[in-house]
Amino acid sequence: MAVPDALRLRVLNHLAPSARMKTWVRRLSHNSAPTIPAVELYAGEHWEVARHLCDSDARGIPVELWVCSAGYGLIPAAAELLPYSATFSVDSPDAIPDGNAGAARWWAALQSWDGPAAAPRSLAALVEDDPSSRVIVALSAPYVRACRLDLISAAVSARPGQFSVVSAGTKRDADLTPYLLPVDARLQHVVGGTRQALNVRAVSHLLTVGATSHADMEASLTVLLAKQPPVPRYERRRASDAEVRTFIRRRLRADNTATHSRLLREFRNSDRACEQSRFADLFRAELSEAR
Repeated sequence: MAVPDALRLRVLNHLAPSARMKTWVRRLSHNSAPTIPAVELYAGEHWEVARHLCDSDARGIPVELWVCSAGYGLIPAAAELLPYSATFSVDSPDAIPDGNAGAARWWAALQSWDGPAAAPRSLAALVEDDPSSRVIVALSAPYVRACRLDLISAAVSARPGQFSVVSAGTKRDADLTPYLLPVDARLQHVVGGTRQALNVRAVSHLLTVGATSHADMEASLTVLLAKQPPVPRYERRRASDAEVRTFIRRRLRADNTATHSRLLREFRNSDRACEQSRFADLFRAELSEAR
């Protein structure tokens, strides 16, 4: 569905954080655009796999989907949403501003809003609301950083083995390590797809083979990873900041919808090296100067 200009976060990024949140919530709460269930609104490989997790019902493993949304907060997949554009990923003009700290404040602020459905508004509340259910959270690293305090609260509230986090990009976090399942790029040989959907594909694989407890999932993934070949390493020439920014600037002039992740792949495919975090910082700098 087409996203109204008023529901693109970029149009509010000039506001102070508290005013930005108030305005955002007011626009989501009072807009005449048609709504659609979240399960039908989202697109892309990750969500397509997530939708099919519910097929596990046929194997006696009932699955209920929830969404960690940068626009709406925690919501059930049946919640009626307006089309919107807001994200914790850094490669979008609609990214939550002010880095990891800004993303964490935004997620916390969303929890204080009633949201579009009568449902728990935090991961911690979700765990406490149904202590008999297993809760498996599949998030990219930027979303883990935004939701980190909520994830920790949920883990502390959970009974032993109830709570698991699948996030291939999250490596070192002492508070979350006991709950992180072992997932990395080597699993692509088993689950297929792109790395963008690796987390949810790993969950799908585990449910398919009947692994449901944290211990069984951890053991299954550990065995799988040990059998996989190492991730290929490429010898690329390290590029300077000026070279990277020139590349980004030229590509954005040719296609102003290009994302950070897509441009980084293009850059690396030209046998030049740049760390993901450095490329993201330079990408944001170019976007900021272009506005």
